[in-house]
Parts: sequence; C-alpha cells; structure tokens
Amino acid sequence: MTGSALAKEMVDAAFLRRLARAISDQILGADSPLLAPVLAGEGLALMNDGNLGLASQGLERAVHLLAACAECKFQLAIAESNLGSLRLRRREYGQADKLLTDALAIMQEQSAPQAGADRAATMRLLAEVREKQKRHADAGALRTQAASILDR
Repeated sequence: MTGSALAKEMVDAAFLRRLARAISDQILGADSPLLAPVLAGEGLALMNDGNLGLASQGLERAVHLLAACAECKFQLAIAESNLGSLRLRRREYGQADKLLTDALAIMQEQSAPQAGADRAATMRLLAEVREKQKRHADAGALRTQAASILDR
C-alpha cells in the first residue's frame, strides 16, 4: 500500500468514527451512557493514531457518562482503565494511578468471572505506573497478582 493510499484510509477511518459518534449522539442523546462505548472506541483509535488530546476528550466523556449510571459500574471500570492507559502514555502518573486504582477497586467489587483478563490488564498498567513512580515493590506485587489471575 502506498503512503497516499494509507493516508486516505486513515482519513476515511477517522471520518467514519466521527460519523458514527454524530449519529449515536443524535439517536441516543448526548447524555446517554449508551454513547460511552462509541466514545471510548473513538478515543482508543485516536490514542493508537497518536492524537492524545482528542483521545483524552472522548475517553473523559465516556467516563463522565458512565459515572452517572448506577448500572454501568463494570463499564466505568473499563473506561477508567482506558483513560488511565492514556494518562500513563502522557506521563501523567498521578492521574493514571488514581484512575487505574479506582478501576481495579470496581472490578474487584463486581467480581464478574469474565473480568479476570480485564483486571489483570489493569493491574499490569498500574504496575507500569508504579514503576515510573519508583514504587518497585508495589509494581512487582501487581505483576505477580496479574499473572496468578491469568493462570487460573
């Protein structure tokens, strides 16, 4: 694939993500927690494209919508974990630590059997944050816990 074809494909994908969000906004309403997966998907795609500023906006909005929904606790944990990953990438370690710690607390409270892989992934992200904060013992313990979850 040529460089110009790849660039066109990326522009088309970004356009389609924005279009999906706009349609979802219209159908669901701007304050619906059902909009959160669309926002999170767009935010993650933008993060992968390196557009951390716009990614942050979508992920923050997803967290905000889910925080207002009493039935959406597990989805909130996933959204906080995604936003924590973005904060880690931006070297905002204090914010990343808080988001990932909150996400883990929710995941452990929910204790859904399918949550093991998500909990382990969040623990690994938090371990990376703790390494950056020079909290090596905490990081090691989190990695060990994550490995034990995945070994079950």
